[in-house]
Amino acid sequence: MWRNLKHLLIPHRGNGHKPHLLRDVAVEAMLGAVVVLLVVSFAGRSLAPHVDFLAAVYPSVLADLANESRAEHDLPALIESEVLAEAARLKAAHMIAEDYFEHVSPDGVTPWYWFDLVGYRYTLAGENLAINFDDSEPLNEAWMNSPAHRDNILGAGFSEVGIATAEGVLNGRNTTVVVQLFGTPARVSTDSSSPSVAGTAAESTEPEDEP
Repeated sequence: MWRNLKHLLIPHRGNGHKPHLLRDVAVEAMLGAVVVLLVVSFAGRSLAPHVDFLAAVYPSVLADLANESRAEHDLPALIESEVLAEAARLKAAHMIAEDYFEHVSPDGVTPWYWFDLVGYRYTLAGENLAINFDDSEPLNEAWMNSPAHRDNILGAGFSEVGIATAEGVLNGRNTTVVVQLFGTPARVSTDSSSPSVAGTAAESTEPEDEP
């Protein structure tokens, strides 16, 4: 084995001071292998156009960007909640399955249904939505440029966030939807005040504020 490696990799008298891997035939073989790999990769992407290898909308990145925006306004960072993230995943999947992009589904399911479904008891809750984005930074920037979405991200009353994405066909188009849920979990106390809610939605082209 050592002799084989020596001939392949190390210049010495026995191989004419030219390792086999660096000879013309070997170089051509390696170049051929690279070409084959590139062809296979291109073919794979052509056969599966729905897979975007460069897509970069990541929940963790959006959470970091939201906290960066909050830090710029001397606000405490939001804690990433797995429970809220699960509620966001369920809402995102529901929008794809039912072909809608709204806070309230065509059959009347409100954003707060998903909080209740996962057992997240809150004193304050909010929702941001987005569609057709393929990068986290432009998405956060769009939310921050929209007053209603900005109010959620910079909401001093929120302490937790959960974010999820879902890919699929919506309105006849392959797309990605993003759900960003904010919450302040209910604590055991004597406070009898009712929970409050807030919600907005955005998309990549001319985001519209909604109540």
